[in-house]
Amino acid sequence: MTKSTTSGILDRFLDPLSASLTAAMARRLVNFRADSETQARVEELADKCSEGELSPAERREYEAYVRAIHLVSILQSKARMVLARKRKLR
Repeated sequence: MTKSTTSGILDRFLDPLSASLTAAMARRLVNFRADSETQARVEELADKCSEGELSPAERREYEAYVRAIHLVSILQSKARMVLARKRKLR
């Protein structure tokens, strides 16, 4: 499955969800950041990946983080669109 196919599938699932976001919920999503421990772990794994030094278990962990980050990014993008639409309606 290609990246664009995955994004299209996620869009189909997440569009109805984003349509139900309140402005407050959308702002919380936009402002979401992983905690410092998680950020440090992702950076550590990214550095090891760049150096070609990931173990198989670390690669699976890193790929799981990348998928989670991708999902959160899509949700944040949809939340920004919700907030922009609500600003236009004012």
